Amino acid sequence: MKDHAPITLTMVLHRDEGAGLRVSLEGAAGAPVVLPLSQISVEQGIGRQLRITMPMWLAKDRNLIASPDARQGSFL
Repeated sequence: MKDHAPITLTMVLHRDEGAGLRVSLEGAAGAPVVLPLSQISVEQGIGRQLRITMPMWLAKDRNLIASPDARQGSFL
């Protein structure tokens, strides 16, 4: 996959940081990361869930998805 290609993930909102959103994949059990609002598109889900579209490079940078060179298993 190209690093500029978009990816959409369902995430849990922890806090609005002003210029970004602190979110995680697993809610209270997940390690939250900050995603800059300038790089993402957000759709409201149910409750604190959001559907966030971002560039592939940002998802990799924040360790939200495995990258093939990280030896984290297969990457489709």
